[in-house]
Amino acid sequence: MIVTKQETENVARLGSALGKKKLFPSIVELSEIGMLARGGRTSVTAKGVDLSDFDACFMDAPIELAPFVEVLLDEFAEKGVFCQAAPESYYVSSNKPFLLSSLSECGVRTPLFEVLPDASALSHSSGFKFPLVLHRYRGYQEAKRIVVEDESALKALCKSFSESDVVVLQELIESDLDRSLVVGDEVFNIRKKWSPKKRENVGRGVYHKLSNDAEETVFKACKTIGCSIALVDSSDGMVLEASPYFDVGEFSTSGKDVFSLIAGFYAEALK
Repeated sequence: MIVTKQETENVARLGSALGKKKLFPSIVELSEIGMLARGGRTSVTAKGVDLSDFDACFMDAPIELAPFVEVLLDEFAEKGVFCQAAPESYYVSSNKPFLLSSLSECGVRTPLFEVLPDASALSHSSGFKFPLVLHRYRGYQEAKRIVVEDESALKALCKSFSESDVVVLQELIESDLDRSLVVGDEVFNIRKKWSPKKRENVGRGVYHKLSNDAEETVFKACKTIGCSIALVDSSDGMVLEASPYFDVGEFSTSGKDVFSLIAGFYAEALK
């Protein structure tokens, strides 16, 4: 089955690719899923069908739905339903400070960062060199990403944030971005150019072959969040993001049929 927020063209294309591998998935939208806990047992159903009866799941849910998705991942793991995302993968990926800390503890290089205790702590830069990147989070969603040019700009931001906001300061990596999709033991990468004028990476990205060391870093990041298929963003040998949720269509410029590759991975995993 493919569990998704809503059926899209990409979901339909993945379903078609799985069908060609003799895997005929049901498309299950998250809004259709219900849970029932009774007598110490939990059942997860959609339209009257027990989802634990399926042998595999491709989880295609946005990161902001992590609390709900994690319940599903726990249930699938307990019932032996294969999924590309392991329990806690969504939780780790949805929490930027925890993600960066987890990557660092596993030997993956990350940018210098600091989690501020509250918005009032924005009045100092804690030794960061300018320009830097400020990430503001509300719950599981990033509410704003701002490039801060100097100390005065940082102090001015104190007035715009509430004390309940989670703020992360991170060094700005002014370099091209490698966006990699890991599928089992394969990695497909597109590179997005850095724009000094816009202070961000721009364009759809073009295919770029990673070095062996860069590939090893990407695989290690994928393993750290507990996924066999995942998106990893890196730059200058440092991992910026790692997530079980991604846009498959974004990798059309890689020259690979990623839908077929994912289907082939599931076909092998279920043998």
